[in-house]
Amino acid sequence: MLAFFYLFAAISIISALIVVSARSPINSVIALIVCFLSIAGHYILLNAQFLAMVHIIVYTGAIMVLFLFVIMLLNLNKATEPMKTLGTRAWQRYLRAACSSSRLWRPCVMGSTSHRRMNSTLASVSCAASACPL
Repeated sequence: MLAFFYLFAAISIISALIVVSARSPINSVIALIVCFLSIAGHYILLNAQFLAMVHIIVYTGAIMVLFLFVIMLLNLNKATEPMKTLGTRAWQRYLRAACSSSRLWRPCVMGSTSHRRMNSTLASVSCAASACPL
């Protein structure tokens, strides 16, 4: 069982890396399908066969087919999309990841302004309530 877990984990990680590094969107979608199938293998190892089948039917069967149709309808080819070097694409991915992670972590680290407004409102209400003779 442990050997199957490591096998499915390796397949998941390798196919996920192929998803983000593939030059062709079709290859990326096919690698994502392989990743979804390996995750379904993890569900089977957890003795959740129903969840594995639903995962295969919903994600691999429906959503990935939709992605493939969208990619085919867009008809991305070399004439319409300029080729980007691997370094340029990697730099853009790191920049996007840094921006999205800073947007996610900023409210956690600095605190949300809505909490500050709510705390000041509660403080003014409590001050007004303490001045009330009732």
